Amino acid sequence: MSGKLIVVVGPSGAGKDSVVRYAMTKFKNNPQFIFPRRVITRNADVASEDHDTMDVSTFLASQSLGAFALSWQAHGHHYGIPMQIHNELAAGKHVVINVSRTIIPDLPKLYPCYFLIEITAPSEILEARLAGRGRSSDGNLAKRNAREITPLIRDSRHFTISNETTLDEAGEAFCAVIDANTRR
Repeated sequence: MSGKLIVVVGPSGAGKDSVVRYAMTKFKNNPQFIFPRRVITRNADVASEDHDTMDVSTFLASQSLGAFALSWQAHGHHYGIPMQIHNELAAGKHVVINVSRTIIPDLPKLYPCYFLIEITAPSEILEARLAGRGRSSDGNLAKRNAREITPLIRDSRHFTISNETTLDEAGEAFCAVIDANTRR
């Protein structure tokens, strides 16, 4: 694989989808960057994230047939990244995906070409953003905020961006990391 897999992680409410949408706009005229849609077993909510909706039984059947390069469960839903990313990476494209932090331990062996960008924000901002969504399918917000995730391994492929001021500031920082790590 000659392309880079750009893995975006962070807690719910950090603004990952907003920052990724910012980058999509910034890189829209560059065919080297691909932003595949996730598949989620939740109805689409255009105000917060762009994804393809699939019911649970169809998702599980698709998963068993190898339709997903990566898949996981979180907050009562199934999530998947389509297998098509393998073709994009092999063609030298840079693929930006938003995933759960729980799959990070598998990345080095599956995708040695990856680097990780963690989007963060202070807990009070996270809580306010989650409450502001008003999305009943998000489940219990207190339980969600208390969810423990294995700490990330910090190395030269790990970058952190705080999304606590403006989207423009976080978006520009995100794009700068991508640009600096995908130059050939």
